[in-house]
Amino acid sequence: MKLVDIAMFLVYVATYIVVIPVGVGAYYSKYLSRTGSILLLGLSIVLLLDLLLLLFDLTATLTFLYLFSIADVLMMATIFSLLIRRRKVRIVFLWLGLLLVPFITLDAFFISGLTNNGFSNAVAKAYILTIGLYYLSQVLQTDIHIPLARQPMFWISVGVVTYNLVGAFDLFREPLAGYSQTLYLQYYIFWSIITIGMYIGFAYAFWLSAYVETSTSRTDP
Repeated sequence: MKLVDIAMFLVYVATYIVVIPVGVGAYYSKYLSRTGSILLLGLSIVLLLDLLLLLFDLTATLTFLYLFSIADVLMMATIFSLLIRRRKVRIVFLWLGLLLVPFITLDAFFISGLTNNGFSNAVAKAYILTIGLYYLSQVLQTDIHIPLARQPMFWISVGVVTYNLVGAFDLFREPLAGYSQTLYLQYYIFWSIITIGMYIGFAYAFWLSAYVETSTSRTDP
C-alpha cells in the first residue's frame, strides 16, 4: 500500500470516528455532567458537519473548516469556562472565545477566503490549546483524592491539548506539500492518529462518567 493510500484511509477514519464518542455519550447521557453534556452536543454538531461535508464529496473541506473551528471554539470555551475557578480568568477566556467567532467569519469571507485554509483556524486551535493547558495546570495544582486516570475531564483535556497542538501546524500544510510530498503525507498520518486517539479518549471519558457514577452509588450507604 502506498503512503498516500494510508494517509487517505487514516484521514477518512479520523474524520468519521467521531460517531463512536457520540454513540457512547448518547448511551450514557444520563450519567454525564454538565460539561460532558456540552461536549456530547458539540460532537454531535461536528458529526452533522462531517455528514454534510460527505454530501459535498469532500470538495468543500476548506470552507467547512471554518465551521468546524467555530463549533470547536464555542464548545471548548463553554466547557472550560465552567471549570476554571478564577473568575477573572474564566471571563477573559469566555469572551476571547466569543470574539473569535466573528474573527473567523471575517477571515473566511474577507481575508483568507472560503477556499483557503485561513489563519483564523490556527488561531482558534491556539486558543483552545491555551485554555486546555490552563485547565490542566489547575488540575495538577489541586489536591484531589480521585486519581487523574479516573477523571473524565482529564482525558478530555489531554485529548484536546494534544489534538490542537498538532493541528495548529495545519496552517503550514501548503508550504510543507511544496517542500516534500512525503513529509506532507506523514504529517497527515500523524494528525489522523492523534485525532483518532482524541475521539477514543472522549468515548472513554463518557464511559468513565457512568463507571464513576455507578461505583459511587454502590458504595453510598
